[in-house]
Amino acid sequence: MVPADVLKREDISASCKLVLAGLAMESYGSGHISISHQAVAAICGINRITVLNGLARLCEVGLIEKDGAPVRQVQPYKILHARLVDAQAAVVKPKLECPRCHGRCLQLLRVGYCRHCRWKDKVRGVVREEMAQIA
Repeated sequence: MVPADVLKREDISASCKLVLAGLAMESYGSGHISISHQAVAAICGINRITVLNGLARLCEVGLIEKDGAPVRQVQPYKILHARLVDAQAAVVKPKLECPRCHGRCLQLLRVGYCRHCRWKDKVRGVVREEMAQIA
């Protein structure tokens, strides 16, 4: 999971390498990951303080970087080592156009249109039922 050039480095500890392996595993090759320190600790089987120290050291040596501000104790990171990022997984999916609303979305439902249009159909159906009950 961790490339040989990273394993041979003497400027980072074994716990840092373990944290990097855990981040790489959880990013599924995309190179971007948003995860809490406690979750990384659980994945790696080490305590949270060791994870914090490891993440700080990995940022110092340039193997990862923070990718924005933390949101509710979840810090986004970007893995910078090229061998830990799968080029295929990092490619962003092209957005599709919904044939009903002509909005751009990542995927269409089996019915042939986007979630937004499906939600609007459901809301209209509920409104019709309530209006029928009132009348």
